[in-house]
Amino acid sequence: DGALGTMDQRMAGHGFYAGLYSQLDRRELDLFGAAQLPDGRIPHFLGNVHETIGSPDVSYGITDWPDLACSWIGQVVRAWRWTGDEDFARRQWPRVKAALAWLESADRDHDGIPEGGSTFDYEALPAGSFVYTATTYLGTLRLAADFADAMGDGARAKSLRDRVGSYFAKDLPNGKTAALVRNIADVRTIVVNSEF
Repeated sequence: DGALGTMDQRMAGHGFYAGLYSQLDRRELDLFGAAQLPDGRIPHFLGNVHETIGSPDVSYGITDWPDLACSWIGQVVRAWRWTGDEDFARRQWPRVKAALAWLESADRDHDGIPEGGSTFDYEALPAGSFVYTATTYLGTLRLAADFADAMGDGARAKSLRDRVGSYFAKDLPNGKTAALVRNIADVRTIVVNSEF
């Protein structure tokens, strides 16, 4: 136990060692999940050598970045898929639900995408959805829907899939873009990045 790397950077940087050291990977995800804030947010990181080890209560440890919860949920689902560790999955399921609830609450303009900063250290974005957050979030909803099915929560899985579908059914500014996005939505899995 101790200081871990940042959750957002972990999404891109942990794939290799997760394949080699799956127990370590699941333990780190457990630690981030255990540090989840009461409102469902996942911390940016757990401590540093300058302030404290093992706690998100450090500078830049707690943020309102939606991509942190998305990253954590995606990594939890990936770890479960790769290892088949049902105990791990069951332990994370209440935390995943809390993270999803927080993400939904962060959608302040009611466009279907949570607002907030991101791994790119953007704290004050212009009005509207940031494309990185939007694609990461929509991919996360699809992953969470599959996870909900596996956890025996078919109603939640359907609700999550419906949210993805309703976002893609919206009228976008460019009719051609909307048609393309609707076609992509028909693909079984939305690939956000190589992590998923």
